[in-house]
Amino acid sequence: MKGIIQPGDTFTVMEAFAKEYYVYGDNFGRGGQAIYRGLGLTPPPLVQNELMGETQWKSVSKEVINKYAGSYIFLTVSRENTGYTGDSIWKSLSAVRNGRVFELQEDRYWYFDPIAIVGQAEELADLLVQRNKDHVSQK
Repeated sequence: MKGIIQPGDTFTVMEAFAKEYYVYGDNFGRGGQAIYRGLGLTPPPLVQNELMGETQWKSVSKEVINKYAGSYIFLTVSRENTGYTGDSIWKSLSAVRNGRVFELQEDRYWYFDPIAIVGQAEELADLLVQRNKDHVSQK
């Protein structure tokens, strides 16, 4: 991951729905354990302050999602939550504009037993490395 993740980069785990987003902490599944604990990636300050303790998830309105969105977004998706892509608020997020959104299949990232976390961490690291290679080759 060295050379790929820059100082100040932040990472958010979320799901998008028609009227709201769900943002997740480091102990609620959706890849949070692999991202924050396994890979040691940094959440944005609001996620750190609000979701890394007892409360591990939060419903966030579209109007304030930019305050929770990191420079990278790991977005769990399913057949039911696909309408976000055309939304102007979604398109305005820095991670979206910079091609730093990773769609994760919901059923693959719900689990957080030790074996699942290791597998997810390896998969996520591979995604970050590949995206970086793709980005560098486009320059």
